[in-house]
Amino acid sequence: MNPSFFDRVLQMLREGAPDVGAASAPGAGDASATGVGAAGATRRVGGGTVTHISRVSGGDISDAYVLETGGGRFFCKVQDATRGQAMFEAEVRGLEALRPHFPRVPAVVGTGTLEGKAFLVLEWLQEGKPRPDRWERLGEALARLHRGAGVAAASGAAAGGAAASGAAASGAAAGGAAASGAAASGAAASGAAAGPAAPSAALTFGLEADNFIATLPQDNHPEPTWPAFYTKRRLLPLWKQGIARGLFSVKTLGQVEALEARMNQFFPKNLPSLLHGDLWSGNTKTGPDGDIWIFDPAVYRGHREMDLAMTRLFGGFPPEFYEAYGPLDAGWEERVAICQLYPLLVHALLFGGGYVQECMGIVATYAGG
Repeated sequence: MNPSFFDRVLQMLREGAPDVGAASAPGAGDASATGVGAAGATRRVGGGTVTHISRVSGGDISDAYVLETGGGRFFCKVQDATRGQAMFEAEVRGLEALRPHFPRVPAVVGTGTLEGKAFLVLEWLQEGKPRPDRWERLGEALARLHRGAGVAAASGAAAGGAAASGAAASGAAAGGAAASGAAASGAAASGAAAGPAAPSAALTFGLEADNFIATLPQDNHPEPTWPAFYTKRRLLPLWKQGIARGLFSVKTLGQVEALEARMNQFFPKNLPSLLHGDLWSGNTKTGPDGDIWIFDPAVYRGHREMDLAMTRLFGGFPPEFYEAYGPLDAGWEERVAICQLYPLLVHALLFGGGYVQECMGIVATYAGG
């Protein structure tokens, strides 16, 4: 792309406001940008123009570039704004959701649109000398991520419930001391109003906003159980797309619908964990500190075995990663394939081929058991 495009992108991010002149120029198209990121984590754009642009290979969805400027090096992804703006905004939300629990994610400089293109600018992760224990440290960090969201939510809900119960008890005691029936009725009403707090959103499976995995939309509408969420919000929407494209027979839909009841029989009832959502080796990189950094998330609150099953696809992670992560619930080996069904289904829709048969085999195995 023309270097002037990237100069304008960086200038827009420096200003943190729409490029009004460009937006109002005839035929220039829309132009807006937002600097996004956690306090102290967002990389700011320094001065100077783009001095060198390098195309980065490996991206299936966006055009990717390394921008060298007087203020440092940056990573920039670009794609058509029609689809790309929503995808990049969702990616930013995912990175910022992970950051408090998993600090080794790239800092966000900003995202926006210009000349009909959407862009996302991140810090450039210059590869450093790999730490010999980098995979162990990644396993430990992922375990902390998976523990953090669910445990914190459960603790908050328990504290809220205890406080509400205490308030109700105090109200009831005060009402009992009152002589009149009216006062007692008022105390009862007060106690009812101060009943148990509503469940925390973090105790449901899903997320507050939808996002994407690769180019496919992810429905994150919350569900109270993992089997319900996985079946209704992950498998069925994509399976129906596969039927519409002629990849799967209509007769197989009943098998997928039956998976919810089957999963209730063999999945442990764990608290939801915050997941990366698309954790495979292609979304990791050794960073400047020698540790492994993660990116391109498709976050939601789900069962932790989803992330771990994904790491076993497409080359897998080394054994020391799993040893450092720690033990899983009994029977996890029998659940790996059903957890891999969703990412394989994504690949079936995007690439077809052998992924279709692999998905059909997994469904037949679990639905017919």
